[in-house]
Amino acid sequence: MTSTAALPSLDTTSDSGAALGTSIAAALGVGESYTQSRHLYEQLYGNTRYDRTTRALTVRTYRIRALMLPVSLGVAAHAALGQRQLPIFSVGNDAIRVFLTAPPSPDDHVARCNTDLFKLAVTAVGPGTELALPTPGNDRRQWLNGLPTEDCLPTYVEVVDAVIGARHE
Repeated sequence: MTSTAALPSLDTTSDSGAALGTSIAAALGVGESYTQSRHLYEQLYGNTRYDRTTRALTVRTYRIRALMLPVSLGVAAHAALGQRQLPIFSVGNDAIRVFLTAPPSPDDHVARCNTDLFKLAVTAVGPGTELALPTPGNDRRQWLNGLPTEDCLPTYVEVVDAVIGARHE
């Protein structure tokens, strides 16, 4: 016999606004933590919305980029970056590490970087892609260093170099 848990019924007629945020927070049972996370994400990363499919707060990657790495490579890359406070989160049962970075500069040779990353089974999340972030009430994604506290993103090429260097260690 199987049982299914009913998902909360949400009024999702709008992707923004206090009423929607309040109804989602109430349905998830997370109260202020949801509202605080959404507000923080909007300050740091831009427009943030709740996606019903992923049941997560999401942003479009205009002001940020993301690199999705296998966990072992992510651990090594984080160590290569000096274990400093970085916006990194895990997905699933800690199977994937997601590093948030600043957008690449014109001098970063993005095509070469992405080719090198592809060879290492790293996914580079491109501009304008919708990215699900850790969300209160949804344990699928978890910040590894706690909530980001300031707009302090590493450069794109800095993280790419750390990933490539970590692979060779």
